[in-house]
Amino acid sequence: MNYQRIYQEVDRAIKNMSNMEMETREGQENLMYSVCEAFEKAENVIVEAQVGIGKSFGYLIPGIIISMATNKPLIVASSTIQLTEQLSSDIKKVENILNVDIECIVGKGVTNYPCFRKIHDNLKSEKLNIALDIANRGLTKQEVNHLSIDWDDISTNRCIYERCVHSQDCSFLKMRNQMVTGNNHIRLKGSKPKVIIVNQNLLLQHYKNKKTGKKGIIYENPCLIIIDEVHNLEENQRAAYTTSINSFYCISILKSAINKFNRNKYNFECVSELKSWFNSQLAYINSRNMYESKPVINSGRIEINKGNINNLNKLIESLEELKSMLEIKSLDTFIRKSKVNDNELDEIENIIKALEIVAMNDDDYVIWSEILSNNQIRISYCPSNPSKILKKTLFNGNNIVACFSATITSDSNEMDGYNYIIENIGFNGYYENVERNEFPYDESRLYIPSQLPNHNNRDNEYYKEIAKHIYNISIHNSGGTMVLFTAKEDILFVSDELKKLNIQKCLYLDDGEVSQNEIIQNFKKTHGIILGTGVFWEGIDLKGKYLTSLIIVRLPFPVPDPVIQRKIELRGDSEKVLVPEMIMKLKQGTGRLIRTSKDRGLLTILDSRMNNKNYRYRESILNSIPIKTKIDDSDVMNFLTSL
Repeated sequence: MNYQRIYQEVDRAIKNMSNMEMETREGQENLMYSVCEAFEKAENVIVEAQVGIGKSFGYLIPGIIISMATNKPLIVASSTIQLTEQLSSDIKKVENILNVDIECIVGKGVTNYPCFRKIHDNLKSEKLNIALDIANRGLTKQEVNHLSIDWDDISTNRCIYERCVHSQDCSFLKMRNQMVTGNNHIRLKGSKPKVIIVNQNLLLQHYKNKKTGKKGIIYENPCLIIIDEVHNLEENQRAAYTTSINSFYCISILKSAINKFNRNKYNFECVSELKSWFNSQLAYINSRNMYESKPVINSGRIEINKGNINNLNKLIESLEELKSMLEIKSLDTFIRKSKVNDNELDEIENIIKALEIVAMNDDDYVIWSEILSNNQIRISYCPSNPSKILKKTLFNGNNIVACFSATITSDSNEMDGYNYIIENIGFNGYYENVERNEFPYDESRLYIPSQLPNHNNRDNEYYKEIAKHIYNISIHNSGGTMVLFTAKEDILFVSDELKKLNIQKCLYLDDGEVSQNEIIQNFKKTHGIILGTGVFWEGIDLKGKYLTSLIIVRLPFPVPDPVIQRKIELRGDSEKVLVPEMIMKLKQGTGRLIRTSKDRGLLTILDSRMNNKNYRYRESILNSIPIKTKIDDSDVMNFLTSL
């Protein structure tokens, strides 16, 4: 392999960018050489690349050059579909920089594609023609705007793959076939570089398939794997191995299977016993609901009630007997009623396995429950330590993996700051120094009001005071304001208080009623106020006047749910989990404010702990925030009006 030629091609690309009057940055160039060096060493690398250095070009340019040199595809895995869409747009720009044609395949989950079979089954007349046009053009959910048809009515969900009569025309299957093939050859010019873009979930599903003996869904031997937004890898790995059972669905499956035969009283007792067990779990969650006095459903992960194990073991035995009986009867050719199908038997097996894991109380698994509605519950379980699986699959040395994110380190000493993420994802390789941007953060301000309500007293008075601070800041801000919360419940209470204050700016609530994309588009038009949580802490890119004020209501310490508790048990110290998790989340959140070298803004923190100079994590928090210049109460209005 001519490694020198690869470095030379990177040098040429940097010159081309300059000649094309594209802004080049030192951190971006360092990132390019880090990718080349990892490839030359045949070792994995992890790098924190701060917002604004041009991270995607930093790994796409060398990755595509390496794809040309090796005649193997480059795989890029990001954390969301939105980011995969952005990457496909960036690749078109890289084509101009490198002056080459690049084959780009964007892989998405099955529900993002239209299904010919489902369209013909569900639709008629005009709607049929609209849907067929979408399917014939190979459009995905993200490429269709203002659709007059419910996407669920036309999207693939239970694909039967090559058995489908429409398999030759299916855009989902075409995408899958392209993801497993290598670079295309161009006569006399060698091979055409290829980039396979997927979200992390799809990449992890590929490795799960391989681990369980199933067929892989992505090219087996790429030149390089890039993991962008690697701080999400652990949670996505956990999700890939999480199995869940839904109380309503479980009861429905059992009744459906039993009703295909003679109705046996014993069988229905078995169903009622399972229903009773689910109800006891539901009652347990409600008893632990910290918002009992308010009309809120606790939708977080709650530990399982592990009492009455003897009764649970008897229930498992009953379900196993029922399954055996149904399997035997399903083979009886003399039964005129429809047989129990394989799907129903598989679901019953899933119920039994989930209950067995609950009964075992095995440290190899973490188990939790969630309320779906007032009378439905979901029980979930997954392996306790995702890092073990990632070390054996992704980071096992079979492929070179380069990992990037704007928020990886969780300590003011960056040499130690990588430790937490490395342990979490089972990373095996080396790390580089943090690549820092050159933003003029000294032109922005940090504001911590001198009088704040106690963060522990989340009562009506607390929400009134928080709303007043948001009101006073936003009315003087001519640009957009985003307020980040750690719980959806807080959004509801604060929005009620803001309405009582007769706030004149448009409020956009992240309450599940409207999509994130729709909120962002409307917000841009009005310079209003977003009250957001969850996905709004990262991946939002609002430049200039679109966002000039960012408010953090509470320090984003993770809720001590069963997953976090198990991580604490593995490390033996809550501080080694809660603080790094909070710091990384805070860095993600504060990174929403300053997106370019021309941006200026006000960062406000409304957590009363930050007013206590003796608070043990205060200095670590201040060190993690790029905006260092503080502002007093008396200067806030003048600064906002200057933006």
